[in-house]
Amino acid sequence: MYTASIHDHTISMDQLTGSHNYETVSVPATCGQNAYTEERCKDCGAIKAGSRVEEEGTAYEHHFVKFDETYYRTAEDSAVKHPKIGESLQNPNITWEKGTSYVCVRCLKATEEAPEVYDTHTYSPEKVEWTETDTPNDKKSYSGYTASISKLVCNEGCAERVGKLDAYMEDNALEVALDKEVKANAELTYEGTCADGATAVYTAVIETEKNGQFTVTKKIKLDPGVHQYDAAFEWVPIKNEAGVITGMESATAVLTCKVCGEVSKQTCELKSENIIGGQHKAGGIKYTASVTYNGHTYKDVNNESLVQYSVANAEVKTDGVEFVYNGKNQVPKINAVVLETEDSKNPQTLEEGTDYTIEAPEMSKNAGSYKLTIKGTGDKFIGEYTVEYKIAAKDISTANVALKSNSVTYTGSDVAPVVESVTLDNETLGQADYTVNATSVNVGEYKMTVEGQGNYTGKVELAYSIVAKDIEDATIDADTKLTYTGNTNTPVIKSVKVGENTLVENTDYVITEVPNSVSIGEYKMVIEGKGNYTGKVEFVYSIVAKDLQNATVDADTKLTYTGKTNTPVIKSVKVGEDTLVEGTDYVITEVPNSVNIGEYKMVIEGKGNYTGKVEFVYAIDGLETPVLSSVSNASTGVTVKWKAVEGANQYRVFYKTSGGKWKKAGDTTSTSYTVKKLTSGTKYTFTVRCLNGNGSYISSFDSKGKSITYIAAPTLSSVSNASTGVTIKWKAVKGANQYRVFYKTSGGKWKRAGDTKSTSYTVKKLTSGTNYTFTVRCLNGNGSYISSFDNKGKSIKYLAMPSVTTAKAKKGVTVKWSKIKGASGYYVYRKTARGSWKQIKKITSGSTVKYTDTTTKKGTTYYYTVRAYSGSTKSAYKTAGASAKAR
Repeated sequence: MYTASIHDHTISMDQLTGSHNYETVSVPATCGQNAYTEERCKDCGAIKAGSRVEEEGTAYEHHFVKFDETYYRTAEDSAVKHPKIGESLQNPNITWEKGTSYVCVRCLKATEEAPEVYDTHTYSPEKVEWTETDTPNDKKSYSGYTASISKLVCNEGCAERVGKLDAYMEDNALEVALDKEVKANAELTYEGTCADGATAVYTAVIETEKNGQFTVTKKIKLDPGVHQYDAAFEWVPIKNEAGVITGMESATAVLTCKVCGEVSKQTCELKSENIIGGQHKAGGIKYTASVTYNGHTYKDVNNESLVQYSVANAEVKTDGVEFVYNGKNQVPKINAVVLETEDSKNPQTLEEGTDYTIEAPEMSKNAGSYKLTIKGTGDKFIGEYTVEYKIAAKDISTANVALKSNSVTYTGSDVAPVVESVTLDNETLGQADYTVNATSVNVGEYKMTVEGQGNYTGKVELAYSIVAKDIEDATIDADTKLTYTGNTNTPVIKSVKVGENTLVENTDYVITEVPNSVSIGEYKMVIEGKGNYTGKVEFVYSIVAKDLQNATVDADTKLTYTGKTNTPVIKSVKVGEDTLVEGTDYVITEVPNSVNIGEYKMVIEGKGNYTGKVEFVYAIDGLETPVLSSVSNASTGVTVKWKAVEGANQYRVFYKTSGGKWKKAGDTTSTSYTVKKLTSGTKYTFTVRCLNGNGSYISSFDSKGKSITYIAAPTLSSVSNASTGVTIKWKAVKGANQYRVFYKTSGGKWKRAGDTKSTSYTVKKLTSGTNYTFTVRCLNGNGSYISSFDNKGKSIKYLAMPSVTTAKAKKGVTVKWSKIKGASGYYVYRKTARGSWKQIKKITSGSTVKYTDTTTKKGTTYYYTVRAYSGSTKSAYKTAGASAKAR
């Protein structure tokens, strides 16, 4: 398709010689092209370079519509008229062709190839017929309408282009005639106000079978001041003493405008009509209320005073009240409701909706009992009639039960095949509709039942079998490595497990193959399933060489120095009760050149069924090994004592901690030695070895030695006079459980003062003026000594603490105190309530026991205390002191 245009625009020469006269021109968006503005000359149309400004995102996409067309192609046929458009064909030999094209309704671009996205024509009704179907009546003053359509036409303007372009020469889809007229009731709304004259808007949504739905509207302009009323009636009844309605006193019509909501209450004119009743006929008064307002009459009828009949006495006929569950909602069908009214010989059959209504449960689908209620309605019928009906559970005894398998493998617990589906009457039951009952455990043939529950009843019986479980994946708990013993050695099977189940030997399995496993190597035993188990499993184990580390070597451990190589003869090597054979079970791999006095070792290594190595230690002695007689804690360390060895010039003392190596402590010619610089609380082992005059070893030593836990003697840090005696303090000793304190006078013996777990102790009941020496010793938990003590101790002259009193003097305060034995004088101290002690007087005579303080201020309360002294030693003092108010 091609389009060309020619513009006839004459420009004078004067316009071409001057400057351009630009103006801003706006160009709307088209398919594939954004809207834009640019500067164009008003005179010549020239476009100013760089003036175009595009509005991004405003370009349209093509909106292609599919057309079925009749067309021609050649220039020779351009004058030919289409038969439906104009005059008959000038060339009778022309043959018209038909095809499909796709045309953009926005820009008229056409293509014969189908685009990725295209539409068909967009239709709207050609004509809408409106019919008044609901005229004003007793209860309202406005009308209702129904809209109908029978034909659709394209609303894209395609019809206007037919014949103007090739693609529009003829299209058979521009109009659609509906199979039948389609109607829809209109919904009424309003626009505007009643005062100005509202507009009634009727909107109908018409649904077609093939072409979707269409919304159509009809508007009717109402006169100003006209309201659109709905009427409701309020009745005032007349009642007797029993409260029964016997008539109507008045009625009011309540008129509500649908447009503005205005409410107008109008008193109605009442008319009554007597209804004569009989044995089966309603009787009473029928009232009619009416009122005419704004040219329209509203009416209402009241039959409340008429005698009415109860449907509770009716005969109700149904198609049955017993149902079987089918998965759908089920209620009885009411075929007839018959009630005797005026004529007992010809009972009246009531009409549903007019004489009664039916209230059924919202859902009566599941098995159970239900009730359906028939309620009287209208002017004549009241009361209720209940229809009871049941939905019975459906029997599944004929159901088809599909099992995943007819056999299951033994698990050790109740087991049954998995039910994949239960089908009854082409319906598949849910898992909540049935239960599976099976209580079989061991291998065998059994039966299981699938029983209905809830909406189903009955049961289906099925046969199945439990087959033995294969033990190929069993877990065997047994030692995989055994040590060579010289006899047949097989592992003890502690347990055989399949999953979480522990199997029982001879019930669930047997051991069928047991090898004669004696020598080192790899073996396997076979375990086979039995009873509830089948198959077999192999258990692989190995016998490994026995380690010699605990071997007993029989040979001399002490050899006499000869001046030549001297090694012990190995009499036997035993592991347990087994005597090993040299060269077969062991070899001696290391033999030292043992000539001089000293300790040596030879190494024996396992061979064949034995592995590892053992060291045999022996010694070449010159003198007897010193025998330790005692080890004891001393004040500065541990004292080691031993018996003298004949021929020894001197001795070397060694010590070590647990697990440690021997360390040299020192040499001595004596038979005792104190090892110093040890750590309190640590266990030490001691031994001694003989030396010649050159310091060379000439004996062996006791490798076990003698051990003791070293507890250091406590170190006293201070002794001082206290209020009740002398307080001794010392440093804590590691390893001590408690301490014992001793004291003595000059030239006297140590006396026990007492025991304590603390690191201080006050010795009481001492004599003032006497010199005392104190020391401390460590104890264990049983109260036994575990350390030595400082024999020198620490000394102090004990001075008792003076008692102090005060008395008022003519001027100041008189202070008195008790005389202290051994004191050479006293210090007097004073303070106020919030002050600290300050010395105010030194008394240089031990017999002076009072002092008057004249440096006081009248009315001030003072506190006094006194401390005895002898040389640099001071007694304790009363910290509270004695108080007095100065005059």
